[in-house]
Amino acid sequence: MESNRSLRIKVLLLSLMLAGCAKLPDSSYRNVPEHNSLKIMQQDRAFVLAVHPNFNVSQYDGLILGEVTMRKSIDGNKKEVVEHDDLDKTLIQHLTPRLKGSNSNGLRMDVEIYDIQPVSPTLNVLSAVVLLVPLDSGELTMKTTFRDNTGQVQAVRIERLSGSVMNISEGFSRYGRLTDALAEWTTHWDRWPACMSEKKANT
Repeated sequence: MESNRSLRIKVLLLSLMLAGCAKLPDSSYRNVPEHNSLKIMQQDRAFVLAVHPNFNVSQYDGLILGEVTMRKSIDGNKKEVVEHDDLDKTLIQHLTPRLKGSNSNGLRMDVEIYDIQPVSPTLNVLSAVVLLVPLDSGELTMKTTFRDNTGQVQAVRIERLSGSVMNISEGFSRYGRLTDALAEWTTHWDRWPACMSEKKANT
């Protein structure tokens, strides 16, 4: 009897984990005002990349950071509000040193963070007891809009990010895994198809 109950709990937790895998709403890209003038280059369940037909990465000398905004999604206690509001600060802190574009000839990236779903510590306590792993990693959506120095949109990237279940130390924090996910995201900017590394920009 007890083993059957444990099995049901495990199945429930695994179902919750699978149901919570990062996935963009179907309407995410259609809600982008510029979508009619851009061509989708890559798209899957958690990622959309679209570029202007005349986009030529070689004409820019790198990337520069524009506005970073965050849509508020909570009215929690003071500590949680601070953690929530620190997400964009984490992004700015880690991303800025990696961007080498000039103000005159750089491709500007404006970032918007929204649809933030922090970790549920209660669920992670339960999953840690049953499966030895805190499964809930939290999720958020990021929209990055790339503009030239005239303000014309050259590319839009929308993605659904989640934290890592391997990040055990932050498994019971509401925002710890998401903060680390944003920091990790900044390390991959030079691999994006719509962008360039300093090496590519100088060739």
